[in-house]
Amino acid sequence: MENIITDKNGHRERLRRRFRDGGIKSLSDYELLELLLTYSIPRKDVKPIAKSLLKKFGTISAIFNADEDQLISVKGIGEKSIALIKLIHACHIKHFEDKMLSSNPLSNPEDVVNFSRVFLANRIEENLMVLFLNSKNKIIAYKIMDEGDIDHAVVYQRKILKKAIEKSSNSIIIIHNHPSGETNPSQEDIDITRRMKNTLQELNIRLIDHIIIGKSTYFSFLEKGIL
Repeated sequence: MENIITDKNGHRERLRRRFRDGGIKSLSDYELLELLLTYSIPRKDVKPIAKSLLKKFGTISAIFNADEDQLISVKGIGEKSIALIKLIHACHIKHFEDKMLSSNPLSNPEDVVNFSRVFLANRIEENLMVLFLNSKNKIIAYKIMDEGDIDHAVVYQRKILKKAIEKSSNSIIIIHNHPSGETNPSQEDIDITRRMKNTLQELNIRLIDHIIIGKSTYFSFLEKGIL
């Protein structure tokens, strides 16, 4: 049968050994995907599939963020491979979520940025996420408030306030992504942030930061002295 293999030449085992001995840097991106796919496609040459995934989506991160319909359009990708990809991505998110929730975002802002990047950076639409903090600056909850343009944040101020009150939150951090990858805030971003800060202050809730996430960079209103 075409493309059916039994790894007689030990290719898969060599990939596993290289990864075991040298870690992620010992393999190229397509080889990492190839090794991953060996666990969902046991008896087939998966190198062409790995290369097709990278050709279609560009990066491993974009592959993990792709939806099921996009993934299954790649020849050779089936339900088992999609489940594996989604499982690995979920574990990745959980890793950074645990780090963020166990740290102080004021003293360890990189934990918030890393989580936000994994969660939001490759989404094709703008998403507004809010972190809710207690009086000790510990994150007690987070929520995607809505999908779509950031100007919808004005409409959803009441939702943010309601959730903050529900969680007895003393402060919040607002995060949204720019699908273009550009992280510099627009004038509209700045105006909306100021309006939200003023609205929150009326209820003695502090807006600590507004972070814009791009594909590989971020912009912090707090770090830039805008808040």
